[in-house]
Amino acid sequence: MVRTVTELDGTWLFRPDPRRIGELYPEELHYTHAYQARWCEPDHGVSSWVSITVPGLWTRQGHPDLECGWYRLDFASEPCDGIAALIFEGVDYYADVWLNGHYLGSHEGCFGHFDFEIGDLLVDRNTLVVRVDSPPDVSGVRHEIGQMKRMFRGALERWDMNDPESKPAGIFGSVRLERSGQVRVQGVSVEANPVTLPPAAATDMPVSVEGHLTAQLRIAAAVDAVIRYRIEPIGFAAAATEGQVSFRCAPGTRSLSLEFVLDQAQLWWTWDLGNPRLYEVNVEIWVDDEVHDRLSLTTGFRRVHLENGWDLRLNGVPLYQRGANYLSDLDLSSMTAERYKADLALMRGANLNTAHPFAVVERDEFYAACDAAGIIVYQDFPIWMMSDPGSEVVRGAIRQFDAMLDRLRNHPSLAIWNFGSQPSVANFEKLCVALVRHARQRDSARIAHHANSAISYSACDDLHPLRSFFWKEERARNFEARYGWRRDCHMYPGWYFGRTVDIARLPDSHFGLVTEFGAQSLPRSATPALDGGEDTDPIPWHVLAAKGAQPALLQKHHPDARSLSQLVDGSQRHQAEVLRHHAEFIRRRKLSGGNGLHVFAFNDCWPAVSWSILEYDRTPKAAYAAVRQAMEPVQVFLDNYWDINEADELPTAVTIINDTPVVLSNARLEVVVEGLQSPGAITLPDVPASGGLRAAVPRPLQPGPQTIVLLLTWGQEQSVSNTYVIVGMAS
Repeated sequence: MVRTVTELDGTWLFRPDPRRIGELYPEELHYTHAYQARWCEPDHGVSSWVSITVPGLWTRQGHPDLECGWYRLDFASEPCDGIAALIFEGVDYYADVWLNGHYLGSHEGCFGHFDFEIGDLLVDRNTLVVRVDSPPDVSGVRHEIGQMKRMFRGALERWDMNDPESKPAGIFGSVRLERSGQVRVQGVSVEANPVTLPPAAATDMPVSVEGHLTAQLRIAAAVDAVIRYRIEPIGFAAAATEGQVSFRCAPGTRSLSLEFVLDQAQLWWTWDLGNPRLYEVNVEIWVDDEVHDRLSLTTGFRRVHLENGWDLRLNGVPLYQRGANYLSDLDLSSMTAERYKADLALMRGANLNTAHPFAVVERDEFYAACDAAGIIVYQDFPIWMMSDPGSEVVRGAIRQFDAMLDRLRNHPSLAIWNFGSQPSVANFEKLCVALVRHARQRDSARIAHHANSAISYSACDDLHPLRSFFWKEERARNFEARYGWRRDCHMYPGWYFGRTVDIARLPDSHFGLVTEFGAQSLPRSATPALDGGEDTDPIPWHVLAAKGAQPALLQKHHPDARSLSQLVDGSQRHQAEVLRHHAEFIRRRKLSGGNGLHVFAFNDCWPAVSWSILEYDRTPKAAYAAVRQAMEPVQVFLDNYWDINEADELPTAVTIINDTPVVLSNARLEVVVEGLQSPGAITLPDVPASGGLRAAVPRPLQPGPQTIVLLLTWGQEQSVSNTYVIVGMAS
């Protein structure tokens, strides 16, 4: 029989269990409550149960403060003479499962899929019961310094951009029943390596790929079987390959690995370097000339590695990361393939090639959408800042990573594992180091990175090695020397400290990869973030703070704001200025060893006041356009333009950055000052592929307010421009 799937999503029954008595026996309860025992039994009464939607968080369905609850579903099924598996795609946090009164097992964590074999238990009418325990780990209303996490919810529970009053809980992923014949394909992994690489300027040139396909099989009875596979391109003309192997299988679980060669293959690229070529892999199990199971997946072939520092190479070509931190929605059950595609279209619209899921594992549809869109993924492990330094947390983290890898290993877009988001010193030297060693043993196809960091820039920072996320500079240098850590820094001049231009004062070594920078802004007052957001006077700072705003810093940067509308306008303008300045400054550092930047952050994951450039409903803020302009793969920047508002120094140079894999030939630069006649364009040397150059401003700039347009042309009428409005140049 071919695999059949019965979706179990929809309306279930639900019963809160705040006292955690549902699993107890009558003898464990006082006689007054003995009748409430054993909610897992099929004949337990349901008069006290209510309806709930699966998938969906119970915190969004009328139970915001509940920690323990029970789900129940009655469903019809035919008895199974093969293998039947009950599959869960996401439960937060501890799940215990019963079918027809039989206990199936338990699962810990919220980002791994898990399943149970139930073929021997299926009858005509079945009762599925799931007990979910979702205790709090740390409080969203307490200060983060000193909070030691023991669970792996990441940004879904405690983060500056989420709802401090909310936490995930319940069955938030789909549930389904899958039935197959005597042999079930539980999973397939494809590991492949290009034998040769195409030239950087011809990324679609066919190459040979060698690899192996590993199928995890569950076998119900001893049979003679044949495994057949076919690997074929999706949506483009290229060679396919197929093969088969006969085998004798005994009952139990086994792995079967098949080697393959794919001649004339095309590789997977990010959208700005080439085409994200994908292949469909089909695996079938045949017994006695009948298909007993079939599994299909999508993958792509590529090679990633690091040269010096964060010089990331995709198929041998330098890939400069233009990225953004991302958490789609606090309620992951609300995300669909269509919503993810829309978000990634907005990322590409902002000229971003890297998505950085911030301390969260998104739904499978996100990674599939990144594969198709040509967006590389820098994947955080789901823990933010400090965790408990105990060994039990390390053991749990290893299990969580294995579950993540099993889920995501076939996605070519996922290139980097990051195992710490501003961890403490103690966490880096134990948890992060352990995860990196384990990941490098299990997954050679990706980069395993210890952590990104918050280097201390202030004497007021708490530098305790356990309770704080700040590191001394000396610690960072020690981690580089001792563990081979590659600099990956967060910086917030113009928001948390100093002026926007103070980014130039930071050490050169901090710009190898910058994975956070930004400033807060308010959404437009008509959005739900301010509950209608009337233009009140005085500004309702307590309301804004409850939505994630940092009132002291907003008042510092906008001392003259007297109304909500003034604060909205001023904060969006300031955020756009900060992001543009920092993005241009960091990208100009490409000529001196910089390799990427991630905006903090892409979107709001709830109706918030935050660092996002898209509001919760995905309305762009002013900063979105600023980021789009600054992140053009080819762009020309006016050096040090910001300083001329405060000094007599005039810009004398421009920097041209080329993130594409082709040389920009016949390049010409024109500088147009509004109101003045242009002297025409000057010819530039060829701009190197994956590089850049500096050039003198071809006309002297004069003091005074003005609008300056830089126009770069190259090749066959290709062009890009960048406009600077100088408002306060000294005379």
